[in-house]
Amino acid sequence: MNARSLDRRRLALVTDRFQSSHDGERLAALEAAGRILAAGGATWRTLIDGLPEKASPDPGDVAGDDDGGPVTAPPHVKTITAMLRRPGVAALSEWERGFLRGCLRFDTLSKKQRDMLGEVFAKIRRADL
Repeated sequence: MNARSLDRRRLALVTDRFQSSHDGERLAALEAAGRILAAGGATWRTLIDGLPEKASPDPGDVAGDDDGGPVTAPPHVKTITAMLRRPGVAALSEWERGFLRGCLRFDTLSKKQRDMLGEVFAKIRRADL
């Protein structure tokens, strides 16, 4: 595997979508990850074979974070956490509350997720009044 040509950042962003609750999004992410690997001259097998035998990850490290600096939560995590504490959350449906909690698992959000967050946040703000 030629690490220089493998776009690790892009691969990490795509693999975040493997945890999506939507089958289509997970499948699209898997296919995109395969294309990124192929473009970098790698396969799933070479990627896995390149992992250390017994990895003991640094508890403060995040996959794909190669700058060695301190790891901070993505900006949307702080915003969602604050919104979940507001009284207007009671006006949300179970799906909307689950959506907010689900977004906390991702390092990045798609445009569709960000748009939905805007709608949910607006509903919370209206209910707070």
